[in-house]
Amino acid sequence: MNIPISPESLGMLLAVAVMAIVCLMLKVRQLSKLLNENRCSVEGCFRGRAARGMCSMHYARFRTHGDIEQRPRGRVRKEPFKEPEPKGSGWKKPKGFHTNNAKVTEDDVREIRRLHAEGSENFSSLSRRYGVSPRSVASVVKRETWKHVE
Repeated sequence: MNIPISPESLGMLLAVAVMAIVCLMLKVRQLSKLLNENRCSVEGCFRGRAARGMCSMHYARFRTHGDIEQRPRGRVRKEPFKEPEPKGSGWKKPKGFHTNNAKVTEDDVREIRRLHAEGSENFSSLSRRYGVSPRSVASVVKRETWKHVE
């Protein structure tokens, strides 16, 4: 079936086709730009971003090793990456009774150590007296906890 096409309609058809191709090219450019914004910043990696512009794998390597290219071999345990504290912040970790979790006071710690040193009471009796576990009393006496109290 042959349909006769006039030169004017052929020109219009060609112009519409060119406009459609240009629109598609613009859409493709916008989509690729949008996709690249949410990709890992490491060259050659096409995974999605997780943190600091990296995918979860590269970010984990950065936190563990400080280098995104180093690959773990065997069981390597290093200190995890920690953000440096701002200089002059003056913040210190609370100790002893100031932690809001303490069951005994500094005076109680001194008394527990004194009573145990005298040999008058054992861990179990001291734990019942102060309402803590025998292991907590042992930690106090052995200075595993409350180290700052003399």
